[in-house]
Amino acid sequence: MKRNHKFIQTSTLLFACTLLLSLTSCLDAGDVSIILEEEQEDFFGGTSNYINFDGQTATYNPGNMPSATSDTDLGDVIMNTQALAGGASFITIKSSEDYDAFYVGLAGHKGYYIVEPKSKTYNNATGKYTYTMVMNFSENYNETVNVIIAGIKKETGEVSQPHEEEVVFVESRTGDLDIKLVFENAKDIDLHLYTPSGEHIYYGNRGGSYTDAQGVSHTYGLDHDSNAGCNIDNLNNENIYIPNEVLEAGTYTVKVNMYSNCNSSISTAWSVWVRYAGELINNEQVGYGNPAEGVYPVGAGKGDYTAVFQFTITQGQATASRMRAASKLNYKPIPLTDMDIIKMEQEAIDASL
Repeated sequence: MKRNHKFIQTSTLLFACTLLLSLTSCLDAGDVSIILEEEQEDFFGGTSNYINFDGQTATYNPGNMPSATSDTDLGDVIMNTQALAGGASFITIKSSEDYDAFYVGLAGHKGYYIVEPKSKTYNNATGKYTYTMVMNFSENYNETVNVIIAGIKKETGEVSQPHEEEVVFVESRTGDLDIKLVFENAKDIDLHLYTPSGEHIYYGNRGGSYTDAQGVSHTYGLDHDSNAGCNIDNLNNENIYIPNEVLEAGTYTVKVNMYSNCNSSISTAWSVWVRYAGELINNEQVGYGNPAEGVYPVGAGKGDYTAVFQFTITQGQATASRMRAASKLNYKPIPLTDMDIIKMEQEAIDASL
């Protein structure tokens, strides 16, 4: 009986080892624990399920964020207080301390990132450094979270006191084609899409819904116009979505426009991501990638309508002629808000001057 029990134990151990060896060819005991910990924390909603720093120098650790080792405050932190699934947030930190990297995690969720700043500048007049990172929210992001950030000094390994910021989840729509604009601070910067058939999707034409022959409704368009008319919401994200059923084949153009510089004393970085079927697509606009990135400088004026993205879709099910024949497709436009109408009227006045 003891031999049989020992055989079962041995067989179970061999099965477990075989399973682990299928994950990697060379693991020690520490490696196994790390992999199992990462899988477990991701399954239960770890930090990496909600945020990432793609395109930046960042390392993910599935464990708990290290504690502060000094009484030093992180500094002044500016970031969005609202976020969309699939959206992003610029994080700007101003501090007299010389940090080399930052810990970034979510309260109540295991795992954290070690992130090198996307940019780092020093102002001799103020004696302060300015650090910038772009934090991306995944499509899985679905709840209000508290973002925790701490600074790290490379030479000493000293860790600052953590800064905690609540970020409220905001519902948004997604499609087979998703176009997202994020900007650094509270300005009224608008996202514009021009389709192959000539439709202009923006705050003055938010899109609508088509009902097909089977009675199924397919909605597309702009669902967020952030800081409209300088009524600040601190979302700093805009979103255009189109499902395949009403997606045209052909070439699209994306523009960004400074409608109103709500605080002209500060510059504003911005980024535009375009995804089709969840993947980043090629940007044909010369001088820009995906994401397309730029900066409105201090004192930037309005009405620039800068073309930042051009792309071609070949898989769309709709056609230009079909989209022009809206009356035959049981089309219902998305109603404009009062602020949409005010912005359109003001833009008409500006154009006439």
